[in-house]
Amino acid sequence: MAFATDSFGGFDEGLAAFRAGNDAEALVQFRAAAATDDTPSQYYLGVIYERGLGVARNDEEAATWYLLAAKRGLGAAQYSLGLQYRDGRGVVQNHKEALKWFANAADQGNADAQYNLGWMYLQGQGVSQDGTMAIKYFRQAADRGHVMAMNDLGAMYENGRGVEQSYTQAATFYRDAARMGNITAQNNLGQMYVFARGVEQSDKEAVNWFRLAADHGAADAQNNLGLMHEYGLGVKTSKIAAYALYSIAAATAGSGEQALTNRQRISKELSRAEIESAWVLTREMSKPKNLLGALDRYLSSIKN
Repeated sequence: MAFATDSFGGFDEGLAAFRAGNDAEALVQFRAAAATDDTPSQYYLGVIYERGLGVARNDEEAATWYLLAAKRGLGAAQYSLGLQYRDGRGVVQNHKEALKWFANAADQGNADAQYNLGWMYLQGQGVSQDGTMAIKYFRQAADRGHVMAMNDLGAMYENGRGVEQSYTQAATFYRDAARMGNITAQNNLGQMYVFARGVEQSDKEAVNWFRLAADHGAADAQNNLGLMHEYGLGVKTSKIAAYALYSIAAATAGSGEQALTNRQRISKELSRAEIESAWVLTREMSKPKNLLGALDRYLSSIKN
């Protein structure tokens, strides 16, 4: 992030200290520059107070500094202030104010603001719900490389929300986001391959995407990979591996309900010894950065 500034060292020295993790020095320098109405320094003071860097976290103080910089047209400050109003941090929650500041930042090309503005239109926060406007701002953000906007555009096209339904377009946006490492998009793309939506049906391709997402902690992908192993779709059949994957997914708060149901169902088909083996595998797969390694070692040890 580059800023034009008229300060004679306070901002530059503050930024150098900030990047070096010298929070106390950054605070001193930014305060000195902000006293001369240096806009970027005002913004960074907001960041310091919002994050509690070298000072007690203070959302009210952060909002004060963001507002000063936002009024002077700094897009990053406008976006940050929009978040404060959206979430009610340091200010009274006000979705219309959030919408205003997101729009100001979005007009300056701030991709995060464009994305959040799209969500406000999608949810009808501070404005009438409008899927078409959501698509507009998601697309603007996606054009600037915002990976979550790419995934959400995929979902909009998949479900025909705010735009004519197109599985082909949905798969394209999911793939763009998946290739950039978005685990939700990787799981979504895997499901497109399972059900032949916008792509040629391929269980093996589905498994590849589920594995990528599962390895990075996506509970839905872990559950889906479990289903692929349970039924032998594009991968070696193993109910023990499926049980272990369901168990790992089920341990994720708020995301494991379907996996828990699947584990309960498959447990009725397994012997006590098989369930014990599945728990041994679960513990191995749960070790840091060991999910796929442990899974593949187990699969190579069994005949199918």
